Amino acid sequence: MKDFPHGGRTYGETVRLDFSANINPLGMPEKVRDAAVQGVLRSAEYPDPGSTVLTEKLSRRWGISPEMLVFGNGAAELLLRAACAAPSDVTIIPIPSFYEYERAARACGSEICWIRLKKENGFLLDGTVLSEILHAARRERERGKTVSVLLGNPNNPTGKCIPGEILETLLTELEQMDIRILVDESFLPFAEEEEMHTVMCRLESGRKIAALRSFTKIYGMPGLRLGVLATGDRLWRENLSRCAQPWPISLPAQLAGEAALDEKDYLATTNKLITEEREYLCRELQENLVWEIHAGPAPFVLFRAPADTASRLKELGILIRSCKNFRGLDETWFRIGIRTHEENQELVEQWRKLR
Repeated sequence: MKDFPHGGRTYGETVRLDFSANINPLGMPEKVRDAAVQGVLRSAEYPDPGSTVLTEKLSRRWGISPEMLVFGNGAAELLLRAACAAPSDVTIIPIPSFYEYERAARACGSEICWIRLKKENGFLLDGTVLSEILHAARRERERGKTVSVLLGNPNNPTGKCIPGEILETLLTELEQMDIRILVDESFLPFAEEEEMHTVMCRLESGRKIAALRSFTKIYGMPGLRLGVLATGDRLWRENLSRCAQPWPISLPAQLAGEAALDEKDYLATTNKLITEEREYLCRELQENLVWEIHAGPAPFVLFRAPADTASRLKELGILIRSCKNFRGLDETWFRIGIRTHEENQELVEQWRKLR
């Protein structure tokens, strides 16, 4: 089997504790699971091709027009469709970042311009990186190239959000150069101050900005595959729809998504758990288990440790994510998802046995 470039156990693999994926440790809410089961029982029917109920609920949640929303079979599928719907000669991507950004851009024939996030600055998209992105964008536009920019906010695997003033400047400057920007906000619902970082409030009609969200991460439903892209760019939306099959999401995913949007207490409980357990893990790991650690509001932490850390933990039935296939990182970088306190405690206890 070809190596899988993402976290999560592979089929046939026996793992006692899986810290390699970034899924809500609370698991799928009961009402969401029940809705998905109803979707299976009703699967002799076709799903609603327009996802009418889901669209109406989400547009009310975000305070944007229903026509701005496009659904797909997970955020990764929408990344690919978004790249094909508005292909560019050059795609600017800060690194390290999610592998699917590169894959989507290359699939549509785009050349990639890498902008390195600096370890010494905590992998933050700061003023220096902002200047590098804008310089690269101007250079390519002066060459007559069409350009797009892909950003993670929070970024994967660094977990860091883009500071608000940096993001606003970046969006404004890029739009003035007639450049499309896609901001992947798949992990933003885990942040306690989500409203401070989202671009949803900037999606006015005509603006070439898109926000990408995943139901997979926050609602613990990776097997159902459900993502949504929001943009005020009409042409981009129309092309996105042309790149899709008539029924872009299944009936179980559709009904599960509808139920998920009613889960208010679940989100508050998740935010509290992630904040507390992130602090716990960072504190424990810094006590002689790792060389350095980086964390933000995302439900995972990035760290450096001896290159054999993942293989030694796997011998104990614990899976963590090697980051050696992220551009800009090497075999000494790893990522762990934040789990329940009991699971996090066991990870730390087992890890200490390796010393």
